[in-house]
Amino acid sequence: MRILRTLTESDSGQQREEQKRRLQVQWKESDTAVDALVLRRQKELTRVMNMYSRVSTRLTAARARVRDIRAGLSACKELLHYKRDDLKKHWLEGVQQKHMLEMMEGVQMLKGAPDRFDSHLAEQNHLAATTLLVGAVGRLNGDLKDIGGLAEIRTLVEKRKEVGSPAIYYLVYLSTLFYW
Repeated sequence: MRILRTLTESDSGQQREEQKRRLQVQWKESDTAVDALVLRRQKELTRVMNMYSRVSTRLTAARARVRDIRAGLSACKELLHYKRDDLKKHWLEGVQQKHMLEMMEGVQMLKGAPDRFDSHLAEQNHLAATTLLVGAVGRLNGDLKDIGGLAEIRTLVEKRKEVGSPAIYYLVYLSTLFYW
């Protein structure tokens, strides 16, 4: 600041030249002082520069790895979303297949129900006959009521319900009332 003030206030070229020489001398002194300090601390400066270079290289590599990891995590998240949807779809298919299997087992049980009912009545096993008939009527009036292919079995079960003893008929009637 002092130099600028001196240069602006002075009118003579001699003062400006003198100021210019002083600046050049001070510049050379500071330059030699910096060179001397650098020479004195050259090993430390070299070591610091090498450390900075290594840290910078490692930092760049770490940033690249972080970018790769983020990309991998995003891809993994997307795949997990797709897998979750697939799992949900397969689970629903499994539930549907289980329901269908239960219905098929019910149909199989109903196919043999009239013959087993007759054999239970022939053995005078009214409790087993009633239990079988109640189960068959419950299945026919439950989840299998809309299946048209069971019309023949439905009529056979209805006939067996009417043919049985009055006690059986009454128990089946009561069980159908409580079934609903």
